[in-house]
Amino acid sequence: MEKYLLQSFILSIFFFTFIYYIIGENHIQYENKSNKIINNLYFSIVTQTLLGDPEMRPKSTLAKFIVSLQAFSTFIFLYFPIYLYTK
Repeated sequence: MEKYLLQSFILSIFFFTFIYYIIGENHIQYENKSNKIINNLYFSIVTQTLLGDPEMRPKSTLAKFIVSLQAFSTFIFLYFPIYLYTK
């Protein structure tokens, strides 16, 4: 399981980047940025690492749900394997 952890983590970042690009400016507020793939990749990385960015944030219920799902996936990727190893 641990050998696929990093690949799953990176795949999750790209998956959510694609989702953010698809839902676009109707659901995500880009302060001084536009709906470009690089900005969505940045938003996905910042969300996945639980840092957050005040210039890009979800503005609809759908986007808030997706961002919450990505943050929860970070919990699964990082803390669940630790729980398995300490068991």
